[in-house]
Amino acid sequence: MSSIWKRRDASVTKAIPTSGISIVIPFRNEASNLPILIDCLENQLSARENFEIIFVNDSSDDGGKKLISTSMTHRVIDLKNAHGKKAAIRNGIQHAIYDWIITLDADVILGPFWLTSVSNAINSLECDMIILPLMIDEGKSAFEKMQCIEFMSLLGTTAAMAIAGRPILCNSANLAFRKSAWDNANQMRIDDNISSGDDMFLLHALKKTGKIKWLHSTDAIAYTSPVSTLSEFISQRVRWTSKSLHYRDMETSLTAILVVVINSVLVAFFVLGFENRAYMNLFLVTMLVKTSFDLLLIVRVARWTGKQGLLAYAIVVSILYPFYAMLIPLVGIFYRPKWKGRTISLRPSKKSVREE
Repeated sequence: MSSIWKRRDASVTKAIPTSGISIVIPFRNEASNLPILIDCLENQLSARENFEIIFVNDSSDDGGKKLISTSMTHRVIDLKNAHGKKAAIRNGIQHAIYDWIITLDADVILGPFWLTSVSNAINSLECDMIILPLMIDEGKSAFEKMQCIEFMSLLGTTAAMAIAGRPILCNSANLAFRKSAWDNANQMRIDDNISSGDDMFLLHALKKTGKIKWLHSTDAIAYTSPVSTLSEFISQRVRWTSKSLHYRDMETSLTAILVVVINSVLVAFFVLGFENRAYMNLFLVTMLVKTSFDLLLIVRVARWTGKQGLLAYAIVVSILYPFYAMLIPLVGIFYRPKWKGRTISLRPSKKSVREE
């Protein structure tokens, strides 16, 4: 996987003619983040045609809606008769006037050439979905910096598998796809009663009928903030892992099984090592091999994103990961996390799409 980072960066700063693009941004209680994102977008949308931004308000009660000025390119839609990020994205897509859709989270920060990079890719790549790079910002504390390092491994895996023609991961926080392909994929999707994962279920459906590409450009990176507390971290990871139980894509499932097996073996060796030194030796050898492979990928992603200064945390993250990766799914059995003030159901719902 690390070999793709030897390629020249595909960053582009010269705008070329592009198809129309609808940018869909669901939001709930994002008053502190919306002004930053709006500034990022407005600076790039000036003097451009064939663009629209659709903000979908998911019952916000913090006044965030008032921060969005409506214009020819800005629209605000109130989500009705449903709630949750998944429903908000779908509602925004249904109101979009252009065939190419870009979904963004309301709390991301974009670089000055993000729109140019993505629109150029849309114009030049013959595909139905473009997986765009997403990074967690490094933050200030050691805990936040370790989240950034961990996400580099996820970013590297996402890119490598997509470039290999076997995409297994994407994130609606920064994602582009054709509305027509989305419409066609919806006819074969089985996730209507699952509360999360609109991005992943779309990816899995498009793998059967469409073409999916990765945009290997630092200009296209969207940055999202790390969580600041351990409870937020656990809640976030429980949400992330809950939807994986419903995946039916073979490559995604096999990758998840491989990760679980490796982590389970490491934890088992560590626990048994307290009674038998031979198991502790096996733990140390296996951990050394795993960490070496992790670092091969993380070092290249860190260089690509200009985050080499965080590499001191990489070994710590690699050692800790198997333990909390095995613990969090167990926590999810007894713990119902909250998101934006709502308690999240981790089981399929027979009602309308609900919260992620």
